[in-house]
Amino acid sequence: TPPTVNAGIDTVLNCVRTSLVLQATSTTTGATFAWSNGTNTANNTVSTPNTYTVTATNPANGCTASDAVVVTQNITPPNVNAGIDTLLNCVRTSLVLQATSTTTGATFAWSNGTNTANNTVSTPNTYTVTATNPYNGCTASDAVAVTQDITPPTINAGIDTVLNCVRTSLVLQATSNVTNATFAWSNGTNTANNTVSSPNTYTVTATNPYNGCTASDAVVVTQDITPPTVNAGIDTVLNCVRT
Repeated sequence: TPPTVNAGIDTVLNCVRTSLVLQATSTTTGATFAWSNGTNTANNTVSTPNTYTVTATNPANGCTASDAVVVTQNITPPNVNAGIDTLLNCVRTSLVLQATSTTTGATFAWSNGTNTANNTVSTPNTYTVTATNPYNGCTASDAVAVTQDITPPTINAGIDTVLNCVRTSLVLQATSNVTNATFAWSNGTNTANNTVSSPNTYTVTATNPYNGCTASDAVVVTQDITPPTVNAGIDTVLNCVRT
């Protein structure tokens, strides 16, 4: 009569369960066990997928019986995409990074502490997201680079100047080193050239169309319309002597 023997139920190794204890059982009193991987106790710790066979021996008659357990392995990581590299500027001061995965139920953890797929950031950095497959505990990571362009344009409103009785108006001319920069003057003119006829401090703001950043400069227009003093003399009379 052979002993009874049970190697246990088939089981799976994964990224969380990296090893497990197989446990053989027998109703035969004093039965001894020998596993195919060399273990000679009922309990057998394994960390490799395989088919493990245990042989039980009945000590009373030397008869044996065997059973096998299949240990498979699931260490497939989830796929994950952190999105495309992107840019902060003077208009886009924050943005939402969005991680995606085709793995059902995947969870996300960003390097800045956010634990959702969507991650609002306002600082340039390289942000790494780690996705976890809930079915096997395996992880995968991807990174997105967030850079920043907040360089303002250069702007020059021109030199201070003076209106007078000859120059009753003048054209202020703003300049910038940024191609296609736009201009807005404090008196409402929205071109580089600004015709003025009143003394004032005129401020021009240039906008960089590529990043939305601005810079300002001012020009002072004063006025000198003080007339000279003049005296034509006293009224007088011509006569036959004073011709």
